[in-house]
Amino acid sequence: MELFKYISSLAQQIMDGKMDFVGLEQEIFKMVKALGVPMMEKVITEADHRLFEQENRPGKSEGFREMGVQTLFGEICYRRRLYRNQQTWHYALDEKLRNSRKTNEKPHPDKSRRLYGDPKLLP
Repeated sequence: MELFKYISSLAQQIMDGKMDFVGLEQEIFKMVKALGVPMMEKVITEADHRLFEQENRPGKSEGFREMGVQTLFGEICYRRRLYRNQQTWHYALDEKLRNSRKTNEKPHPDKSRRLYGDPKLLP
């Protein structure tokens, strides 16, 4: 419902002569970025959970590692499972995503705190 109010307020600003095309474009871009970060974090977290739930999961889960990655929307943070298969360790989620971007094992502290609570309390 809030999105409809936001759209309506943008349209009203155009009608009142308070917004031009460039301003509208900038406002919508800010909104898409704000929605993109939590949406991408949620989708990736759900995919990691589905990998874990598979019967033919890629090894034994050895816990989670925090990760941060820069996207078009800004930095996203999530926890991914580390798997062990005999003598090899790997992140099945990264393999599924074919993620070759530079990632941070420990995301920015503010992001980490927002998503998971105080980082000092994490295992």
